[in-house]
Amino acid sequence: MTMRTAATLALMAIVAAQPVGAARDLPRDWRRVATLPDRDRLRRLRMAWADGVRLAYANGLGGSVRSQGALLDPDVALADPLPPPGRYRCRVVKLGGPQGFSARAAVPCEIAATGPVFGFSMLGAAQRTTGTLFADSDVRGVFLGSLAMADEGHVLAYGRDVNRNMAGVVERVGPSRWRIGFPYPRFEATLDVIELVPNS
Repeated sequence: MTMRTAATLALMAIVAAQPVGAARDLPRDWRRVATLPDRDRLRRLRMAWADGVRLAYANGLGGSVRSQGALLDPDVALADPLPPPGRYRCRVVKLGGPQGFSARAAVPCEIAATGPVFGFSMLGAAQRTTGTLFADSDVRGVFLGSLAMADEGHVLAYGRDVNRNMAGVVERVGPSRWRIGFPYPRFEATLDVIELVPNS
């Protein structure tokens, strides 16, 4: 399966998971798609960020946090928050959790456009995040999707498994640098941040 096919199928899966009539609302308002627990998680993004940074510093890893620059600065959010369709390198940074801080190697990922919403797919990682990017404001988008493990051949549609649901805020933090911040993910961390930079 090509990366473009994976991203497009991810988008189709989230649409198919909605009740009758909701799919046509999908491009307009992420709130019609998000579960109540995920809306609550998104509201607590600042708290998760503060908790994650505090735990990293408590583990003596403040220098690692600072080395990430704008990526882990909660106050950086530039206009035009949604990355354009294309191929990217995606790197996961985790704050909080047992280690306090960890940064994984970059893996290929892609954003595919289908109408006014974008499908996002991460490939080649032990934990693969796949879902949909929604417009929200001039400086913020919203991601709704799910998490798959390396040995799984398919991705669950968003909303099918509360433990796999992923909800995050999409922001641009540099000229060609974006992030998705996931408050209180189910596994390993207080805050997950996916960094996206275009393939060079």
